[in-house]
Amino acid sequence: MTAHDQPRFTARHLLALMLVSFLAWPQGAAAQGDFYDYCSILDEPPEVMWQLGGGYSFRTGNSAEGWKDMGVFELYGIGGLAFIETVQGGDFNIEVHADSRILQGFDGSTSGYPLNRLALFVEYTHRFDYGWGLRVDAAPGLYSDFQDLRGKDLSFPFGLSVVRAMHEELSFLIGASIYPGFKRAADPRLGFRWAPYGGETFRIDLMYPESLLTVEFQPGIGIHAGARFLPWPEYQLKKDDARDRLRFQENRVYAGFHAHAGEYGRWSVDIGYMFNREIHFRREEPGVRLDDTPYLGISYTSLF
Repeated sequence: MTAHDQPRFTARHLLALMLVSFLAWPQGAAAQGDFYDYCSILDEPPEVMWQLGGGYSFRTGNSAEGWKDMGVFELYGIGGLAFIETVQGGDFNIEVHADSRILQGFDGSTSGYPLNRLALFVEYTHRFDYGWGLRVDAAPGLYSDFQDLRGKDLSFPFGLSVVRAMHEELSFLIGASIYPGFKRAADPRLGFRWAPYGGETFRIDLMYPESLLTVEFQPGIGIHAGARFLPWPEYQLKKDDARDRLRFQENRVYAGFHAHAGEYGRWSVDIGYMFNREIHFRREEPGVRLDDTPYLGISYTSLF
């Protein structure tokens, strides 16, 4: 057998292995005590009343002929509209999400080219017996450059995840995000959260597409570090652009510091590194590769 013929361990194998482990966890553990009274993923209510933030990926080279070095401004906002708890074990969370990536040097221009999203985020979570749970979410809205709005600017991404609490400190998640009409139509969700002592001083989310480690030195003051894989955002271009749609792809690692500002506010400052960055078009090949670059970000969150 040659090296080329050797079986490879792919993301599909990892997904199947996690699913088997997920299902095979002994059901009898429920008889040992109150293991399932709390789920570290589903039983944390949203803490964000509203959030504003931004960041900048520094100018760097790219593979496109005639394009200038490209930098990317990021602006985003989240506004909590409602959180509804039901007596049947289910909760609704409704938010407005708005963000914009402004591409400097796109198509060789000196001005910025905006990629915008304005979406209504709706999430429903439900707890079942023996630690099982379900999370369903959707983010219908406008995903485009906002230059000539039409029906093609509307998209309806949604997702489904199955959650299982193995212990009051440890929960697993497996599922998928679905993007109807996008070139990348689906992306997996999988991983676990470990939050000892309710996650008040330490919490780790080892997940795809985003992992996060948080350490609190004292209430409201701490550090965090993470990694995010972003393969899917797709935006409708203006009507006369023959390339039709643009997909922005990047991976990032980051670390930062966060601190409370008053009783209900929190500042966060991040520094990171962006890599595996590409821009793909629906009707033009090949895509454009962007060089790796540093990143700086800051955000303010108003807490419940």
